[in-house]
Amino acid sequence: MKQPLSDSSCPATASHGNHRLGSYEPTSVFDPIATSTSTGSPTTTVAAPAHGGTLQATPHHPPDDWDALSWLLSPDDQKDGAGELFSLNAHQHSSPFDVLADPFDPYSCSPPAESHEQHLQAAAEAVWAGDSVAASGMLARLTQALPHPPRTPPQRAASHFAEALQSLLAAPDQFLAQPERPAASAADVIRRIGAQRAFACLSPVPQFASFTANQTLLEAFEAFEAPFHIVDFDLGLGGQWSSFVEEVAARRLPSTAAPAVRVTAVVHEETAETLLAADNLRDFACGLGVRFAIDVVRLDALAVGSIRASGDEAVAVVLSPAIFRHLAATRPDASDALLEFIRRADPRVVVLVDAEVSLGAGEGVAPLMRSVESCAVLTESVEAAAAVGAAEDAMLRVDRGVVRERAYAAVRSWWSRCEPWKETVVRARWAPAALSDLATAQAEWIVRRAPVEGYRVVRRDGALVLCWHGYDMAATSAWRC
Repeated sequence: MKQPLSDSSCPATASHGNHRLGSYEPTSVFDPIATSTSTGSPTTTVAAPAHGGTLQATPHHPPDDWDALSWLLSPDDQKDGAGELFSLNAHQHSSPFDVLADPFDPYSCSPPAESHEQHLQAAAEAVWAGDSVAASGMLARLTQALPHPPRTPPQRAASHFAEALQSLLAAPDQFLAQPERPAASAADVIRRIGAQRAFACLSPVPQFASFTANQTLLEAFEAFEAPFHIVDFDLGLGGQWSSFVEEVAARRLPSTAAPAVRVTAVVHEETAETLLAADNLRDFACGLGVRFAIDVVRLDALAVGSIRASGDEAVAVVLSPAIFRHLAATRPDASDALLEFIRRADPRVVVLVDAEVSLGAGEGVAPLMRSVESCAVLTESVEAAAAVGAAEDAMLRVDRGVVRERAYAAVRSWWSRCEPWKETVVRARWAPAALSDLATAQAEWIVRRAPVEGYRVVRRDGALVLCWHGYDMAATSAWRC
C-alpha cells in the first residue's frame, strides 16, 4: 500500500522542544546585528588621501653579504630591520585612508555603500515603473553584491526575489501564466516530496495548516450521515487528506460504515505530482476501509462551472491565496465569479488556509519588500530548527523547494496587482465563522512540539494565526456564505 505524505510527527521535532534561541531578538531580519556575518573574502580599496599626497614605496637595500634564508632562520633580535623592504613616509599617516586594511581581517574593511535590501528595492521600483533597463542593471549589481551562495536568511530571500524579478523581466506573460507547480518529472516530484517532508520536520507551519483545517471540516460534517464532498483548490501532495481520511476512519462506530468522502481537486493543470497524490490517496483510503473518490478538474471557466455537487452531499470548500492569484492573471472579475459559484454550491463551511508570504495592502514596492522580509523570517525560523540536529541537506531542500516557490508566488501576486484575498471575500459579503476551542487546543499542541521555541498561536478576527517571534507564519479562517 502506497502511503501518501502525511502530517505525522518528525523525530527531530519531538526531541528538541526545549531548545531556546539566543537572548537577542532583532526587530527586523535586516537588523545589522543579525546580518553582520562575514560573507566572503573582503576587498581592500585604497583611496587617495584628503591632502592629495600619494603613498611612496621606498626600496630598502640590504647589505651585500645578506642571505635571505639565513635571515629568516635567525633569531628576531638579530634581524636588525633587514626585512623592511618597503617603508612609508611618516607624513602619510595623517589620513585614515593611508593605513592599509588587513586583507585577512573581515572587520577591517568598510561595508558596501548600499545593502542588498537597497539594491533589491531599487530594482523593484524600476520594474514597477516599467524601466526594464534600469531594473536589469540593479539586479546585476545585486547579484554581484550577494555572496555565492547566499549565507544569511535576508541574503537568501533577496536572492530568490532577484531571481523571480529577472524571470519576470525576461518574459512577463509567460511568468504570470505558468503554474505555481509546473509539470515535473519523476525526479522533480521526488525532490519536492523531500522538501515538503523536511519542511514538516523543521517547521510547525504545515501541520498547523493541515490540522486546523481538518478539525474545522470534521466539526462541520459532525452528525451528518450524508457523503462528504470537499472542493479543494490547493491539493499539493495530498498530505492533508490522508490525515483527514484517517480521522474519519477512526471516528466511525464499530457497527457502522465510515461516511463516503469525495474530493474534487481543482488544479491549474494535471501533473505527475497531482496524479501521484490522487493514486496514493485512493490506495490509502482503501486500506482504511473508507469509501473515497477523487476527481481532478482543471482550473478554467468551463471546468470550474462543471464541478458537480449532488443534492445529498454535505459540501465544504478549501481555498488558499494561490487560487486568487491564478484568477487575477486571467481576468479582473474571475475571483468574484468563483466566489459566486461557491455560494451557489451552498457549502456548510469554507476554510481558507493562508500559509504563504503575504503581501498585505499598499501600492508600489512596499508590499513586495514586506514579503521579502517575511520570506527571510521563514528562512530564519527553519534555519534555527535545522541547527538543533537536522540533516545537513534539510535546510537546502526547504530553501530550494519551499522558500523559493513562495518568493516566486509573492512576485506574481505583486505584479498582477492581485487584491488581498480577505478584501475579495469581504466584498462578496461572506461572514467569518469562529474556529472552535478544540481547533485552538490542537494548534497549541503543535506549537509545543515545535523544534525551537518562539512560536505561539493567537486569535485574530476569528482566525487562528501561527506566529514566530511576532511575525505571522500561517493563518486558518472559516467563512459562511
